[in-house]
Formats: sequence, structure tokens, C-alpha cells
Amino acid sequence: MKRFARHPWRRLPWLWVLPLLLLALPGRSSRADAPSTDCRRPVVRLETGLGTLELELDAATAPQAVTLVTRLLHEPIEASGEAAGTLRYYEGLGFDYTRPHVLIAVGERPALPALSTPTRIDAVALGLDHRRLADAAEAMEVLQRELLPAYIHRRNDATPRLAAWVERWRQDFEADFLVGVSRQAVNEALGHAYERGLPSLPPVRGAVALWPESPTVSTPRLAILLADLPERAGRWMVVGRVTRGFEVAEAISARPLVAEPANRSFRPVDPVRIDAAGVECRPEADVP
Repeated sequence: MKRFARHPWRRLPWLWVLPLLLLALPGRSSRADAPSTDCRRPVVRLETGLGTLELELDAATAPQAVTLVTRLLHEPIEASGEAAGTLRYYEGLGFDYTRPHVLIAVGERPALPALSTPTRIDAVALGLDHRRLADAAEAMEVLQRELLPAYIHRRNDATPRLAAWVERWRQDFEADFLVGVSRQAVNEALGHAYERGLPSLPPVRGAVALWPESPTVSTPRLAILLADLPERAGRWMVVGRVTRGFEVAEAISARPLVAEPANRSFRPVDPVRIDAAGVECRPEADVP
């Protein structure tokens, strides 16, 4: 009796088996399905009718953004019918925005609450503090194509710097005063904010970025760049790169488009959809 009182677990051998049974229950996720929060480079697989896209995310560049994307890839969302409780955020979405050989982007789920993440970029890491408007012609182009449209669109909440620049331009309708201004300053005038210490990545061919909702907020819409887009440096938050299936992205971008005059844009006639999506944490040596 004393022995039993001191070691009751010896009479209950099933306690040793219980943790193993819990791990074997249906619905529990494996390491491949649910990368841990300390996974530095999650690998995303998007299965489409044209082939598989494999994307490597870099948590160091944008920790909150990568955490949001991996959570949406892993956790089921509310759905009706046979997919109830099993459908994940990106599954079933189509690449509803394409520019042939330039850019493709997945859509969003309007029926769900809006999802967003802060846009965190280091302008210095991208060299935007050293990229300067070289001459009066470039300064005028930036003013006409970027600054004035933004001021007209956001007149009531334009930044003080943007308002001051537009007022200065109105004095003689010249943009010479912008010569030598850095790209970082231009972007900040448009409302973009930056922070130091992030290894931010440039928007180049093969990069994976998040579609911006505003200058300081990004959505979980994945965008794949098929060409270098230097004009989006410091504006789009790059979170990774395509490691396999770049030819699939090219094929998606080349599908027929139809004009949407109301939006002054084009959309795919038959968007390629994501049939299945998953994420896993691989050893860095295994990532190409």
C-alpha cells in the first residue's frame, strides 16, 4: 500500500500512452502544415490548374506580415457546404489581377472581415535615401505623375510636405525645387512611413509582395513580380521570392484579358484559381 501511495502512476500505465493518442487524433496539424512562429523561411505551395508555384517567405524582412500569411495558409476559415471547416484563405481565390509579364496578384475574400498588416519597410536598406531626382525633367515628371494626383485624391489629408510642395509649384509652375530630393522624401510626402533596422527587399523580378491598401497598410493579397519594378521600391512590402514555378506565373499573366472601362483597367477573362495552398518550414539548407 505504501508503495502504491508513493507511486500511483505505476498502476496507471495508460498515462504514458495518452500523449501519443492525442497526437494521433484527426485534425491535429503536422510540422509541415503549421510552421512554428520562429520559422525564418516558410515555404508556400500554391497548386493551380497550370502548375505549382513555390514561394519562400522571409520572416526577417516583415515579421508581422509573414506571420499573417502563414496563419491564413494554415488555419481553416468559415465556409459553407462540403468545404466547411477545411477551406483555407487562399484556396479558391483566383489571380484576378494580371499585367502580362509584369505582375500577377491573387484576389481577396470580400465576405470576410478585412485583414491587414502594417507596411514595415526600411528605406535606407533599399537605398532610397541616396536615390535623388536628377534634373528638372525628372522632377516635373514625378510632380505630374505622382505628387499632384496624390494631392488631388487626398486633398483633405495630404501630408504637410506634399501640400507645401504643391503650393510651391503653383507659384511659377516649375518643379526645379525638387531637383536633388531623395526618393525617400518623395515617398514620405505621399504618406509612406519607414523604420530602420529591417533587411527590406527590393521589388525585383521574382519577388513576392503584399498588395498595399494604403501607404502604411498592406493586405494579405499575394503579388508576384515578373519584372523589376523600381518605382514601387519603398511602397510595396516584399516578403519573399519565387523559388519554383516562375514559368507558371508567366503563363498566368499571359492569359486573355478583358477591359473594364469603369476602372480604366483590365482583368483576366478566366482567372486561374488556387486549388490548394499549404505552408511548411524547411531547413534552410533545403531551400534553393
